[in-house]
Amino acid sequence: MSRRALTVIVTLVGVLLLAWQVRSIGVAAIVDGIRRIGVTGLIAILAIGLTRQLLRSAAWVILMKDDAGKNVPLGRALAATIAGDAIGNLTPLSLAVSEPAKAIFVGTHMPPQRALAALAAENFFYSISVALAVLVGVAVLFLRFPVPDALRTASLLLVAAMAAVLIGGLWLIWKKPALLSSTLARFTRFAGTRVSAYEKFIGKIRTLETNSYAFVHAQPGRLAGVVACDAVFHVLSVAEAWVTLYFLTGGLKPADYLHPVALAIVLDTVQRMINVIFRVVPLKIGVDEVGSGLVTAALGYGSALGVTMGVIRKIRVLFWSLVGLVLLR
Repeated sequence: MSRRALTVIVTLVGVLLLAWQVRSIGVAAIVDGIRRIGVTGLIAILAIGLTRQLLRSAAWVILMKDDAGKNVPLGRALAATIAGDAIGNLTPLSLAVSEPAKAIFVGTHMPPQRALAALAAENFFYSISVALAVLVGVAVLFLRFPVPDALRTASLLLVAAMAAVLIGGLWLIWKKPALLSSTLARFTRFAGTRVSAYEKFIGKIRTLETNSYAFVHAQPGRLAGVVACDAVFHVLSVAEAWVTLYFLTGGLKPADYLHPVALAIVLDTVQRMINVIFRVVPLKIGVDEVGSGLVTAALGYGSALGVTMGVIRKIRVLFWSLVGLVLLR
């Protein structure tokens, strides 16, 4: 099955899932949720989203700086991030196209090869930070909520997967293997008459891997800056979930004031894993709303809350994707 056919199928399934979920909870509930968010809530959510993009752009800029001090202006890197993410969000190609697009976007300031190597390093650190954030989210889920058996099983599987990501990341830092280029080299015999071009391509991948590892082992001060950017990024991601909950529920005011924060952490973790697992689905249509709805229902809040939060996130993603498309012109 071709990638295009697979994309059409998973997108259609997502749309059908969304239609089923909307029908089960009622359109009126979602419309009421959007009304509750209002202009003030939407501006706050969009502002937090922009700040999060700025933080990842800053981490990229930190890693791009060369020994001569040459670098990309933060504003240009931010524009590249928004534009590249628009491609990734609206198409099934995701990182395969969005990251090279970002590198090309800053090409007037930095050689694309160096920009792409810095992006690879930034994505590496970001992946590690996501694994840590997910582990924190699962811990909060177990400590603060009564967890149904099905959700508990899924959460434990998630913990195992994130632990594997962390172990794999540490192994890469330690061994620095040319993993992708070595794997591609095993298929050289299938290149036929284009073996020369294929070997040249492998050479570029190997150079990218070497440059990426060089970035990982860069000055400690740079790495501290990247870690700080990723940490604040995740804090703001939880803040966005909390703001959305605040407007949707009138503040979530139980006797325990930490409960709304805990719920925001858990729901942000769910959304983060949906982004990872269903990356091939454009806009994560259907799977985000249904997945979030299933979790809020399992925790006793009803599916309408999770579905509406997914719709609000979709509005935020679409807004910045449209901005990104404008920037690509």
